[in-house]
Amino acid sequence: MLEQSDAIARAASLVEGSDPMRSVPEWVCDWIGQHGTACPKHVAAFVQMRDLTFDIVKAADADDKRQLRDALDAHLRFGRGGFFETVTEFCDGLWASLDATRHEEVERAAAAGKAIGQTLTRLEQIGKHVRLVSLNASVEAARVGDAGRGLGVIAVEFKTLAEEIQRLSVTARTDIAAMTGGVKDDPTGKNCR
Repeated sequence: MLEQSDAIARAASLVEGSDPMRSVPEWVCDWIGQHGTACPKHVAAFVQMRDLTFDIVKAADADDKRQLRDALDAHLRFGRGGFFETVTEFCDGLWASLDATRHEEVERAAAAGKAIGQTLTRLEQIGKHVRLVSLNASVEAARVGDAGRGLGVIAVEFKTLAEEIQRLSVTARTDIAAMTGGVKDDPTGKNCR
């Protein structure tokens, strides 16, 4: 019974936003505590179950059969009177919060992906323009002959630069597709459980 008492006490601490054993990351405690702050009736239920469980342990330690019977009776009444439904509601609320956060993160990632896609499109346009300029410079260098040899070298470098821009754009698009390919938003949240 002492283990159950410890487990209930720890659960009550977690819904209040702390972990006395320090085994749950602080951000998780904060998240659960914030949810608990928004749901005070759930926190009260956890605290009441903790106190009722502690009463059983105290009665068992005192070896008082009447006190133990009364403590067990109160504990069972409270448990059967809706405590487990309250725990389920609390957990459902945590899932809903997690789903909402996930949905927001997916929307932010999609917006960032769209912005990056637009930037890549512009970069590709610049690459095409640079390639066209290098082609024109090559034509002019060939037309001028020996006097345009320096311009021809510059044109080749511009062409190389334009090709590199195109390769980097394709690589970036492929990398983005690979990163976002596995992230599908499910507005129902059913696939997250």
